[in-house]
Amino acid sequence: WDVTHTTHLDGVIYVAPQALSLMLQASGPVESASLNTTLTADNVVPFVTNKAYFRFGDSFTRAAELKQALGTAAQDVWNHFLEAAPPREALDALAGAASAGYIVLHAVDPKVQSAFETAGIAALWRDEGGDFFGTSINNAAGTKIDYYMRRQLVYRVALEPDGSAHADAQVVLANEAPADAQEGYVFGPYPMGPGAVDLEPGENDSILST
Repeated sequence: WDVTHTTHLDGVIYVAPQALSLMLQASGPVESASLNTTLTADNVVPFVTNKAYFRFGDSFTRAAELKQALGTAAQDVWNHFLEAAPPREALDALAGAASAGYIVLHAVDPKVQSAFETAGIAALWRDEGGDFFGTSINNAAGTKIDYYMRRQLVYRVALEPDGSAHADAQVVLANEAPADAQEGYVFGPYPMGPGAVDLEPGENDSILST
């Protein structure tokens, strides 16, 4: 950031859509006039991760409008949260979102960052020895089809009498996109370009790391 911009950042705040749901649990629903919809704790995640994309004809050419709409939804929820959520409920919502990893904080100031790490809201991997297994899935299709991806992770460890261990890991991915998915921004395929994957509408392509 410092290399490419003239302004200074004190830090970065990451907010996942699930945090918006917890905020709306505390504040109650909000009427978004510009989006012509009511955002609730139950519908805000499906709206910003899926339904909003179809508001603009599921078109790659209108991606900028879509991003603006998603920003509007987040802003409306945040403003309503500040105005309507009772203090105790507001604190519970933010603490719950942070503890679940839906809100992550990073500060440039080392002392502030150290406090975030101590509080467990800096999203650090803590390698303290012992057995550890993690998996990540990145979308290689260039679409928004991951909304329809169902993931299951099974990890089993058998401890042996001599102190050794045997571990088995299984990652199961299921694509529940509709069989008659139509070409567009959500279902793809992403317009062909260097390194692009040639897929049919509704097909997914993931990079799985363990």
